Amino acid sequence: MTAQEKAGRLSRLYAVASGINEAIVRIPEEGRLFEEACRIAVEKGGLMMAWVGLAHEGSDILSVAARWGKDDGYLDLAPVHASIDRPQGLGPGGLAFRSGRPAVCNDIASDLQYFASRKEALARGYRSCAAVPLTIQGKPIGIFVVYAAVPVYFDEQELALLSTLADNFSFATESRRNNRALRESESRLRAVIDNEPQCVATISTDGRLLAVNPAGLRTLQATTAEAVIGRPVDQFVHPDDLAGYREMLAGAAGGTGGSAQMRVVGAQGDVRWLDIHLVPLRSHDGSVGSVLSVSHDVTQERATLARLEQSGIEITQLAERLGTTLDSITDAIVTVDRDWTITFVNREAERVLQRPRAQLVGAAIGKEFPQGRGTAFETQYRAALAQRRTVEFEEFFEPLQAWLELRVYPSPQGGLTIYFRDVTERRRSRVEITELNARLEQRVRERTSQLEVANHELGAFSYSVAHDLRAPLAAIGGFSQALEHELAAGPGTSDRCRHYLDRMRAGLRQTHEMIDALLALAQLSQAELRWEEVDLAPMARTAFDNLGAQQPGSATLDVQPSLPARGDPRLLQLVLDNLVGNAWKFSGNRSDALISVGSEPGKDGETVFFVRDNGVGFDMEYAGKLFGAFQRMHSQAEFPGTGVGLANVWRIVTRHGGRVWACAAPGEGATFYFTLGEFPAP
Repeated sequence: MTAQEKAGRLSRLYAVASGINEAIVRIPEEGRLFEEACRIAVEKGGLMMAWVGLAHEGSDILSVAARWGKDDGYLDLAPVHASIDRPQGLGPGGLAFRSGRPAVCNDIASDLQYFASRKEALARGYRSCAAVPLTIQGKPIGIFVVYAAVPVYFDEQELALLSTLADNFSFATESRRNNRALRESESRLRAVIDNEPQCVATISTDGRLLAVNPAGLRTLQATTAEAVIGRPVDQFVHPDDLAGYREMLAGAAGGTGGSAQMRVVGAQGDVRWLDIHLVPLRSHDGSVGSVLSVSHDVTQERATLARLEQSGIEITQLAERLGTTLDSITDAIVTVDRDWTITFVNREAERVLQRPRAQLVGAAIGKEFPQGRGTAFETQYRAALAQRRTVEFEEFFEPLQAWLELRVYPSPQGGLTIYFRDVTERRRSRVEITELNARLEQRVRERTSQLEVANHELGAFSYSVAHDLRAPLAAIGGFSQALEHELAAGPGTSDRCRHYLDRMRAGLRQTHEMIDALLALAQLSQAELRWEEVDLAPMARTAFDNLGAQQPGSATLDVQPSLPARGDPRLLQLVLDNLVGNAWKFSGNRSDALISVGSEPGKDGETVFFVRDNGVGFDMEYAGKLFGAFQRMHSQAEFPGTGVGLANVWRIVTRHGGRVWACAAPGEGATFYFTLGEFPAP
């Protein structure tokens, strides 16, 4: 090779390096950068073909991320392996990847041992090949491979230039991946803050609001962030608490966090008590750049405390009665935290356990009482903690040679409160009384469970009214507006006016029926359901017709001719209204929306009713929260609603002695199943 040819070749390689370095600055996307580098190597460097291969976990093949030049299917026929155990891993590409150093084959035609794809390469005119590794923090992630049309193309000087180019390439790849990981981390953090139920905000050191999450907007009674961002935070602080807040904010801006309970005044005048925590946020140089504010609404707790303070006489009398009761309690009490460390022992527990509390408090329960490991004591304790439920049992405790009766309560902080008493003598002398007490305790637990269910249903009553009366009230409002426009057009009563009046009367009747049904639902724990023979098919058609008259849409209803069942017709109509309404709403974006209502045989001969749609569906990973009040599978912007309809369905079906569940997949629609018992639930 002449000096002039050598100079020309190096000049082209420098042009390649310059072009790729310019692309590194200009192109942010990794895939486009790889492709541009290959193009520059071919078009500016005079090479026949260039490609980038990347390694993937679980595969030995370096997959093609980008290519340019004369390929003619070569890379598909001759993949490069990272493993030395495969012939395709012995060439320059595999060697460069494993060694972390450039590798070259300057005469493909004479390389009979290592170049596994020699025949395919020669057929495409390749005569020499060079590969340089791409690394991140010293670990190979891929290779950059180029092919020339003449042998002995690559010498040490050119390989050094390619190595430098690969180092720049690797640095750019690492930077892009780090930036992508940082953006993903910031996105996850923003999602956490936006869904945090507490008020989270950042404040400048001079007291201006920089950012606030949705919970904070609700606390400040602001409809948008723009309405409050940039305003001084102390504008929302109650005048009586203003001095204290400014002092605490100044301390946080100076580097010392603080917390206090103070009042804030919302944009609409609502006064709320907040437990406010201010934390300084420091910049890279250690200075305080802003302040993080995390607040928890304690208005209810403060109101309760105020009522207690105003009822001093009643509290005193209650304290006297409570003191008398505690003095008469003979139960032993022990509390443990989430780490199984004993945190409290009362006097009776000292007597029963025959240990002083000074020895027990602060010790691990498993260390003090190793004989309990692997016994019913440990099993029941762990069940109460894991299932968040009260556990009651009796068991013989070997170290004391005594039978103990225990009641174990999980605490909100993750520990346990254990009540126990020595019942050895009682078991020995009064077996019959023990059995009677066990039956009585079972009845008490059943009644407690019934009361809890009743309280839950009554607590959700107001939400049910707001949700289920929306449709008829919307119909009344819409037709009344239409009637107003019709009357304004001219005197006289047209057929259309009469039609609007008829629809408004129908809406009023439906509202009246829903109110009666919801009032009956609130009284289910005390009154029997109106148990009748019903047909769910016309109920489904009624629900569908009402939706068609009140909401836009072009869904098709496919319902079995008859769906006989037994139950309260008003409440079962609400079940169909909610389920068909959901199917209408979540399939409304399809021109071929189809809602199917029918039944199929279930296990043990029961009839399983279903409402199926071909709408947006949902991820079954979140099905566990589907029937809870205010639980939503989609955002309010996508599909409006209050999120209590399915909670009503669950309550009604449960009172009918049945079950309700759903199956769905994103983009494939959803099916809601429910059963009805032969008799109402107790």
